[in-house]
Amino acid sequence: MIRNKKITSYTPEVNWALSLVEAKRHLNILDSSFDDIISDYIASAHLMLWNEAGLLIKGGVTGYMTEWDDFRIDVNPIDTFSIYYYDSDNTRTLLDSSKYIATNGLYSYVEMNDNLPNIYDRDFPIEIEITTLANTDDMVKQALRMIVSDFFENRQSTIVGSNLHNLSRGTKFQMSMVSQRTEI
Repeated sequence: MIRNKKITSYTPEVNWALSLVEAKRHLNILDSSFDDIISDYIASAHLMLWNEAGLLIKGGVTGYMTEWDDFRIDVNPIDTFSIYYYDSDNTRTLLDSSKYIATNGLYSYVEMNDNLPNIYDRDFPIEIEITTLANTDDMVKQALRMIVSDFFENRQSTIVGSNLHNLSRGTKFQMSMVSQRTEI
């Protein structure tokens, strides 16, 4: 099983699923005085989709494993993935693709073949590097719009009872509709 996934790279502005123009249109803002803060909210909304719904848009993730085992990649949508391991000399090595079978569907499953190389005795000697595609799905864009709207609405810390950790009920519902997380 993949453990300790962490984002290693993230999308530049040009690959965001929601553009600054679209976000401003949704917020009904015509001038450029809020461009910087809205751009920051768009970036935060993309990261929130990763943290809350398992969607990473045009980014990279590295996951770790302790031993050779079949696994599922629960990051969407996948562009490429590579499996690296630390061999008996503690050298990072790319695993030959003939050593595993990958199937793609809602999630990608990887089944390891026999005769896998020996791994070095260390914490997490196997690394899976995953890159994801850009995403322009309308439901994803709507979730991003709603998250940015919630961030923008609650941007003043002087509003009584406001909390940036709270999202509106509608935003939470929209995120649940695009979520790639599964219950175990």
